[in-house]
Amino acid sequence: MKRDSQNTPSALVESELDRIRSVYAQRDLHVDERRYTPFDPAHMILHHSREKALLSILKRNGIYSLSDLRILDVGCGAAGVLLEYMDYGAKPQDLFGIDLLPDKLLRGHERSPNLRLFCADGQNLPCADHSFDIVTSYTVFTSVLDASSRGRMASEMIRVLKSDGLIICYDFWPNNPRNPNVRGIHLWELKRLFPHSRYDVRRIVLGPPISRRLAPFAPLLCQLLEKIPILCSHYMLGINPQRNGEISRVEAKNGAGIEILPMKRSHLGDVVKIHMRSFHTFFLTFLGSRFLGLLYDELLKCPGRVAFVARDRKGSILGFVTGVSRQGGFYANLIRYRWAAFAFAASGAILRRPSIIPRLARALNYPRLTESASSPALLMSIAVEPGSFGGGIGQKLLEAFMEAMRRQNVRIVSLTTDRDENERTNRFYLRYGFKLARTFVTPEGRWMNEYVFDLRAGAANR
Repeated sequence: MKRDSQNTPSALVESELDRIRSVYAQRDLHVDERRYTPFDPAHMILHHSREKALLSILKRNGIYSLSDLRILDVGCGAAGVLLEYMDYGAKPQDLFGIDLLPDKLLRGHERSPNLRLFCADGQNLPCADHSFDIVTSYTVFTSVLDASSRGRMASEMIRVLKSDGLIICYDFWPNNPRNPNVRGIHLWELKRLFPHSRYDVRRIVLGPPISRRLAPFAPLLCQLLEKIPILCSHYMLGINPQRNGEISRVEAKNGAGIEILPMKRSHLGDVVKIHMRSFHTFFLTFLGSRFLGLLYDELLKCPGRVAFVARDRKGSILGFVTGVSRQGGFYANLIRYRWAAFAFAASGAILRRPSIIPRLARALNYPRLTESASSPALLMSIAVEPGSFGGGIGQKLLEAFMEAMRRQNVRIVSLTTDRDENERTNRFYLRYGFKLARTFVTPEGRWMNEYVFDLRAGAANR
């Protein structure tokens, strides 16, 4: 039986693409573009709502500047969104956009010639795997009526995203009865397109039929009504895809029965105990187990975190390693959003020794101090149960940690450790291949060594 070429997947894809091109060509002829400029009161309110939600999601992911981040906007049109990102620190050469309509891309190039804009289909992105820190789509999925095409677009966005990257999706949920060329997309549909992910959901934008009537004479009323979720027409999602099996357990090669596996919340009790036994003279240990438990629990929620434990055949946890790919954002989030919880957790230590208050106050400056670090990526802690020294556990934890950082496309990893009376630890890092970057003294008078490891050099360092 002869196969109907009109029913093949490629034919369906081309049919959907042709439909989208035709719809937008007709739209440009009939739509009043002034409705979508800052001169329109309703659009100005929409823009502010969208901007506020975007910045909130970025900050929740530890991103306070877009400098040095590679960003792809799928369905970029005339590059309006990419131009907004330049206001947040993004460099034009790091901003990429794809769209089906060459005329819109030409307008984008005219507005900023250094933007990297390409005429391409979102279902077949001309980009390498894991090549972007942020991938965005603004009112794109609602323009695609074919469910399978939506799915392919979402899969492509995940494919080109770095393992610790962030997807920003902004779209509307109600159908427009006067416009059959778009179809609203509900939250459950967006989550189905991006399964196995963490979601930061914002319900925003007062419905246009309401805002267009009220905004010209009652903008404050529009802002108040936007607080009522049922009146809001759009979602903005921050999506952190979790790739199954990307970080797998590493079996010990020496037959000791040790396995390295991702840290989970169920491990935190053992992790805190090992920390307190391994770093019994350190400041964090003095703050107590409740403080440490909160710290490591927050770490597990952090995008870009790397955390492993070492477990023996009996199921006992013998060591752990933790770190983050963007230390400044991690610490800034803790201080900005969780300072009260950490203050309460440290209250017992403060009552025992009020003199530590100035040191805790200095910790509030830690996000700023990380700007002088040799690398955004940080190995925070690595510890082995004191009774298990010499079994190669620390080496295996460190190898798993470095491999996970490579998967996140991290270039340099840094760490700090005591310079004095700490020969064994310093030898461990030097033997692995770390290089001494600098030596400095803390306000408390402790001399510290900062080491860095170049992951681009890899084994050549060792």
